[in-house]
Amino acid sequence: MTLQLSDEIYHILLFSDHMEIIKAFSLINKFWCEKARNIPLSITIRNFPCNVNFKCKYMIESLHVKDINDDEILTNIFESGMLEKLTSLKVSPSINQKNLKCIFENLGRELRVLKMNFLREISYLSFSSGAFSKLEVLELEGHDIGTIEISALENLKTLQIFCREIDLSNGYLPKLTSLRMDGMRISADLLRQFLQASPIEILRIFDCLNNSSAIEEISLFGHRLVHLNISCNPISLSSLRNLCFSSVCSNISELILDQCHNIGIEGCEYIGNGPALRNLTLLSLMYCVIGSKAFEKIVHGPNASNLKTLLVEECELGLNGCKAIAESKTLTNLTKLDISSNEILDEGCEILCNTPNLKHLTSFTVACNELTTSAPISTSPYLTHLVHLDWE
Repeated sequence: MTLQLSDEIYHILLFSDHMEIIKAFSLINKFWCEKARNIPLSITIRNFPCNVNFKCKYMIESLHVKDINDDEILTNIFESGMLEKLTSLKVSPSINQKNLKCIFENLGRELRVLKMNFLREISYLSFSSGAFSKLEVLELEGHDIGTIEISALENLKTLQIFCREIDLSNGYLPKLTSLRMDGMRISADLLRQFLQASPIEILRIFDCLNNSSAIEEISLFGHRLVHLNISCNPISLSSLRNLCFSSVCSNISELILDQCHNIGIEGCEYIGNGPALRNLTLLSLMYCVIGSKAFEKIVHGPNASNLKTLLVEECELGLNGCKAIAESKTLTNLTKLDISSNEILDEGCEILCNTPNLKHLTSFTVACNELTTSAPISTSPYLTHLVHLDWE
């Protein structure tokens, strides 16, 4: 009697380690072995003896290529056909340009995710080829990558770039919803181009700006933005005001301004009261050193009423910052608070533990505040829903 495998059991088994399932299936009978060949595999290939046989008939869905520069190994990979149905490819450092180019030339047309880390020069790569027609996620990490043509990536939804020099001025991406750029220089014109041409909802530009002019473009064209991270950039008070009072940025629910050092009392007043931030649920001001008086403008403002997450590590809030939280009439819905490294001491911690404003907290980080005991936390009548606690 042939032991059959129902679709329900098959899909349940896929929650286990795929390679172990394939090994087990292959030992039962021909029917189960055929089923095993339809299980998508995620594998990593490094340099190893070139007599390894890649001519398998299993479905390779995700491939991570690391440090392969042996021509015979690459030839075996190409002849195996494993790249034809590949949907995810990650390429790590130390692979030379010649072999990398060969990999791209042998790709099929199913690739959805491409991640290339610490590569120097890829300007030879043509994203207009059919291999990238279905690409949805592109991640480039490295330095001085050069000029790449991305306008053909009409299905791209997520673009992440971590490099210093890259030319994207020819890009038009009609489906792009997430744009993340770290450490590269971008102009106000380029940012405007992306915001006008693409339906961007998630924007992270970390340490990318020379001045505040690009922030003005966000205020004018960021009507689709839901998540905005402009950390570690120079932000003038006027540009921050324009953002907080923008008539087009009212969809922003997550704002991250870490390491922005010029906010001050006036800037915090804009954040706490600006009508564009009425729907704010997450605010991060880590390492901004704003002080307690500026902090009061935020937690006492109307925009604190919907906040679920507040991250204010190392902002010099002290005891008065804790009092501001406890006395707020609007900050009543927090589920996550990080107030570490603010010198609040035991007295400040006790104030936080005895305010009903924090009764919904599930995550509480109060580390590096010279606390001598966690007793106020464990005996608090309000902090009864904590799942995560860090106080030391």
